[in-house]
Amino acid sequence: MPPRRCVVTGCYEMAVQGTSRCTGHPYKSWSRRPDRPDLDSAWDRLSLRRRQAFPICEVPGCTRPSKSTDHVIPAFEGGTSEWANLQALCGPHHRDKTLRESHRAAKRKAAERGAVRRTLRTVSD
Repeated sequence: MPPRRCVVTGCYEMAVQGTSRCTGHPYKSWSRRPDRPDLDSAWDRLSLRRRQAFPICEVPGCTRPSKSTDHVIPAFEGGTSEWANLQALCGPHHRDKTLRESHRAAKRKAAERGAVRRTLRTVSD
């Protein structure tokens, strides 16, 4: 790749090879990143512990490795992050579960909006 200038407006320094910025303008999000990005928050630590305890997807009959931790009862339905409400899932099962939950959430929100509209119509009549 040919040398190029830093992408920061007003900077005329040459960019570091393989990047779009000079040494004076590193990406801020990466410059303060902790040494262990997999342990950023309490949720990340809990999720990692769950996946270490259950390295195989917890869906019965599945033999794929677990890739993520999910709530059995979603937080938007009142679920907590207690150990008993967590499950380690493989990518396909996590995607399917998330899709089902998003449809339920959308129906719930639509029903709530409908109730508000019916109430507003009744009041304004």
